[in-house]
Amino acid sequence: IVTGHDKPEYQRSAVVPLRWGAPRILCLDRGLFQVLGEDLRNEAFRMARLWRYEFDPTTDLVISPFRPEASFIGVNNQVRDRVVAGLSKRLDFVKISPGGNMEKLAKMAEKAGRTVSLF
Repeated sequence: IVTGHDKPEYQRSAVVPLRWGAPRILCLDRGLFQVLGEDLRNEAFRMARLWRYEFDPTTDLVISPFRPEASFIGVNNQVRDRVVAGLSKRLDFVKISPGGNMEKLAKMAEKAGRTVSLF
């Protein structure tokens, strides 16, 4: 599941499946129209346009907990992360800041009986 677009790690996780012809699940922190355009055909990641120019609904799934036309506001990434955690059977973290949103989600996942790992 790819959840961000503004960091190299997120961008890489969005592009690698395209190189392998594998499907992606993108969970957005804004509305579908804001990312995919009004016709829902824009590739969500600029770097991915090396492999294809348009979003492919036959291989990718995009979800958003926000209205289709909604822009980003400050708490959207926390809402998006909670959706991803709620859909996941297993959560793997590289870094968790004490008292942060990821720590809260990790505790919620453990309480729900999901596997949580910190690398």
